[in-house]
Amino acid sequence: YADVSVESALASSSHHVRVALNNSSKRDGVQVVQVYAHQVERNGLPDDEPDQKLVGWVRVEVAAGSTASAEVHLDDYAFRTWDPSTRAWVQWSGDIELRIGTSSRHIAKRLLVQL
Repeated sequence: YADVSVESALASSSHHVRVALNNSSKRDGVQVVQVYAHQVERNGLPDDEPDQKLVGWVRVEVAAGSTASAEVHLDDYAFRTWDPSTRAWVQWSGDIELRIGTSSRHIAKRLLVQL
């Protein structure tokens, strides 16, 4: 994973995470880029709120010895939580750490965005 960046749309809370994937092997490969969101400020969150949640992914084929680009689109639905007391979706706000990797346990890069 190289050249990881995030672009935010000004008119909405959508984001585009871009990643360059390098395949240094002699065989063609496939990578699934996963993006997880973590709310930095944890005060006031329900006890069962997960530390991070999967908010987007994309499958990318990377030829042997080459680099491929991956883009994961995250819309405003990615940053909300169900509130059982009000029986409604609640939009996140504040600092959000985007964690980019191959799984929830293998995070390669982290980016901070403000909602």
